[in-house]
Amino acid sequence: MPRPNPSIPAKPRPCSDLKEFVRPLYAELDTLYKLSYRLSLSYQKLASTSLEEFFPTAITCLPTGHETGRYLAVYVGLSYLRIAFIDLLGDQQVEGHSRVRRTLEKAWPIEEHLRRDHAMDLFTWIGDCIAEVVADSLANPSEKMPTELTTGISLCFPVKQKSLDEAILMPTGKGFALNSDLNLRQALLSGYERHTRRLDENDGPMPAKKRKLYCLPSLKIAVMTNDTVATLASLAYFMPSLPNTRVVMGLIVGAGCNATVPFRITDLHDSKTRHIRAREPDAIETLVSTEWTLSSATAPLHELGITTPWDTELDMHSQRPGFQPFEYMVGGRYIGELVRIICYDWFHRSLGIARSALPLKLVKEYSLTTDFLSLFVAPNYSNERLASDLSKHLPPPPTSSWSWTPELAGDVRAIAAAVQDRAASLVASAVVGLLACTREIQLRSPDSLSAKIDQNPHSALKVTEQCELHGRFSSKSGWKNGPEELAVAVSGGVIQHYPHYKETVQRYIDRLILCAGPQEGGKSVFLRENAANSSAGLLSPTMSLDVNGCSEPQHNSSSGEEEVVIFGCRKSELALVQTRWVISKLGQTLDPSPTFQIATGSAVGDADKQTPFAVLSKLTGGSDIGKSLWTNDLELDLVAGKVHCLVHCLKDMPTTLPPHCLLAAVPDREDCSDAVCMRSDLKFTSIDQLPPGSVVGTSSSRRKALVRRNWPHLEVVECRGNVDTRLAKLDAPSSRFSCILLATAGLLRLGLGHRITHRLDASIFPYAVGQGALGFEVRTDRPDILELVRHVDHKPSRWRGMAERAMLRSLQGGCSSPIGVQSSLEPLEKEENGLTDDSHRGRDGSSGGNLSLRAMVLHIEGTSEIVAEDVATVRCDEEAEQLGVSVANMLLAEGARSLMPKQL
Repeated sequence: MPRPNPSIPAKPRPCSDLKEFVRPLYAELDTLYKLSYRLSLSYQKLASTSLEEFFPTAITCLPTGHETGRYLAVYVGLSYLRIAFIDLLGDQQVEGHSRVRRTLEKAWPIEEHLRRDHAMDLFTWIGDCIAEVVADSLANPSEKMPTELTTGISLCFPVKQKSLDEAILMPTGKGFALNSDLNLRQALLSGYERHTRRLDENDGPMPAKKRKLYCLPSLKIAVMTNDTVATLASLAYFMPSLPNTRVVMGLIVGAGCNATVPFRITDLHDSKTRHIRAREPDAIETLVSTEWTLSSATAPLHELGITTPWDTELDMHSQRPGFQPFEYMVGGRYIGELVRIICYDWFHRSLGIARSALPLKLVKEYSLTTDFLSLFVAPNYSNERLASDLSKHLPPPPTSSWSWTPELAGDVRAIAAAVQDRAASLVASAVVGLLACTREIQLRSPDSLSAKIDQNPHSALKVTEQCELHGRFSSKSGWKNGPEELAVAVSGGVIQHYPHYKETVQRYIDRLILCAGPQEGGKSVFLRENAANSSAGLLSPTMSLDVNGCSEPQHNSSSGEEEVVIFGCRKSELALVQTRWVISKLGQTLDPSPTFQIATGSAVGDADKQTPFAVLSKLTGGSDIGKSLWTNDLELDLVAGKVHCLVHCLKDMPTTLPPHCLLAAVPDREDCSDAVCMRSDLKFTSIDQLPPGSVVGTSSSRRKALVRRNWPHLEVVECRGNVDTRLAKLDAPSSRFSCILLATAGLLRLGLGHRITHRLDASIFPYAVGQGALGFEVRTDRPDILELVRHVDHKPSRWRGMAERAMLRSLQGGCSSPIGVQSSLEPLEKEENGLTDDSHRGRDGSSGGNLSLRAMVLHIEGTSEIVAEDVATVRCDEEAEQLGVSVANMLLAEGARSLMPKQL
């Protein structure tokens, strides 16, 4: 009998509860915070003591955004080779192109035999591909080709560099048969240079890719760099260092994962920076490609028990066991395999399905790809549709009687979601840890959150110190008082294209920063892709500038100093997600787009998450004043001019605004309904199925009254907190809740649509005033901001919201009032004379419409209700508000006042 291997953790015992089965994949927020803290210490130690990791580049400044010129850009990725001619346009716009124009771009998959064969075969092929693009350019008679092409090379491999134009390969686990210490510059030049002369009898046999016989210009390799460096440089070029904004990291999450950050030279081992200090004695910082997935940097994963037996199994069967444990947990090359291992374990060991009956792609190693999960499993399609897709793409053997069912397909989706969520949380933890290591942010000791991380020598620098330190990486001359955005440039197939991945990483970053406490200067960390969505590496030529010639960004004197537009919102996760969505929509709509910042503020409702809303409302004055639970401090900042626009959930926005403030715009409204989130160990699919005595959690007076009205056999219990907190209360092993009620829109915006069991019909469960909509509040003396936000205004959503709010205002209702609404607007296609009245059209092209509004006022115990409904043709804001007043008067005439004594 074989003896067990003590180095391999035992797998979980067979379990029939999928939620319990995948629980090892979930880490609590405090564990993730500890991970960030410990990683910051690990990174600091490796930077200062290790001679094998955290190697600096030769780059001591970033592009300013003003550089111009034409370059050949080459990106050697894990799966693809991309080559293009790049025109850097600086501040110009040419033929609709902003800053960068790409021409003759081509891409080729890197076939497996090129990965495995001799290194020179790979670089010969790359040289042939470069020659093909250059030759195609020569075929264009309008192109004037120089005798020498300035070229930038970006690589997915870890490299050592002592100068910008050379790179030595370091040990890699990327799946390529490349020797360490390979001179990549010489290998690339050798692969191309045969095309700069005619064939002669001394040439060897024809290479695999047909050789071009052109006399091509020679290459001048001006820069070779890691792809994360190029990603950082790319965003820095597209988003020049403007006041209050700095690009502080390049992050790639694709087939692999890596990050580059500016490091203080004094924080690095002397031997690693001699070449920089010899060339630039005054240099303060240099870019460092961290290669943070290597085992030496990831000990905290094991110390905190984050590594699972499934991770260990994947690691053991990888090409280089133990080499890159972090990459095995987050990299796209491995996520599909990790999901396969867990699915096989679930179906075979826990459900008892025979190995021979399962689809081959669940049995065979590396047969389930991350691309497949992204395209078929991750999207929010029904389980029935997923079962159909799996039957086509993952069919069981012909001899098997087993088949895919919607329930089994849902199991695959749940496992993939758990793996993806963990990967995103680990990437976020590493980002926060690395930014703490470089002193961009401040972490507090996990052992005592009241003690700052001063025990760690990498506590954050003050804003003034950072301006002094980062003089060559950002502008300090235009610094303005206000919040600072630390931009993380992101690229890679997983973080850019896997559904909800980037948003999930951002959400975890926000949560970790909130745990750390207030940051110096009100800093926030924001994941950003560059405006042109360039592939990583295509902007590496911007780094070929003379490193001693980097200049400070200059504002366009013809238009004056460019102002940063500051949006204010609450500190909650949902508020940040919504505000970033607004910024993204404006960025897509406006050309050129201004620079946006986010300032967050706290409110009474954020600080006190235990007291019921009705009590808090009473403490703050009752009626609509209760909505100041969410907005009061922010509105003070707006009135004081500290922020330019507030982004509210419209349902939380007071119906009476401060003097000189107005509701400026309402973007397209999300699903208004309320969602039922059932506890995962219950098999009920509807609230109607819950047995008597089941507990429903909600903090809303309206929802409490409606549950008591529609399902009097259920018990309603207060459940407060942000979305994650309430879901955690539902999921807790000792949870008393059978389900909780949340706004559908909030769950969808947070990427938590999979938590929705079903959505309640508004005809029996009318939603809150403004639910599902966002509202922009601006000052009346800022017509420029008013004009800006109206670019994303959606007139039907605004009119519906204004009618609902006018009704609530007339009733003197607030957030503690059990009042529900249902509204709709049917557009008027034509006026009575057959012509469309363009004077009433919004930016979205909508004209007037028939607006209907139904409102319900309930007794808090759900024992009675009064309903009123009216319809009106509206063509302006005032007519929409008149409809709301009309419905309110109808309710009051029916005795609604008697149902709301505490509110009135």
